[in-house]
Amino acid sequence: MAAASAPASQAAAERPDRFLAPLTIDELRDEIGVHLNTSGNRCSDKGFLNMSVESYIELLDWTARRIAPGKRGVTPAAAPAVLERLGLEPATWCELVENFGELFHLVAGRPTVVDSTRSLHRQSRFHATPRLRELFDS
Repeated sequence: MAAASAPASQAAAERPDRFLAPLTIDELRDEIGVHLNTSGNRCSDKGFLNMSVESYIELLDWTARRIAPGKRGVTPAAAPAVLERLGLEPATWCELVENFGELFHLVAGRPTVVDSTRSLHRQSRFHATPRLRELFDS
């Protein structure tokens, strides 16, 4: 009850998940660039998913049902619309999720993004795995 009567900023400062950044971002309306957190709880106050929470949950549910076919419920026949928007085939998406640790080592993204990213410490480039290149060429 004390949190309900406390000012909103104080209640947010006491939340156990205060270190988590917001989930969603609207790339058309949100400003470009970083949005540093001033409270020191996290690096950024900027979201990172350009989709609604509902679309994200739909994608997670669909993926889980595809990867774990014995899960209760029915796997929807059609893939979530976000996969089409991202230009990903359902089979490619499922392989990216199932083999994430093998396909991405320190940097995750399309091969062009991975290849153009440099290490902050050594200034050397990261390189996409051959299988990752194959998945995005298909």
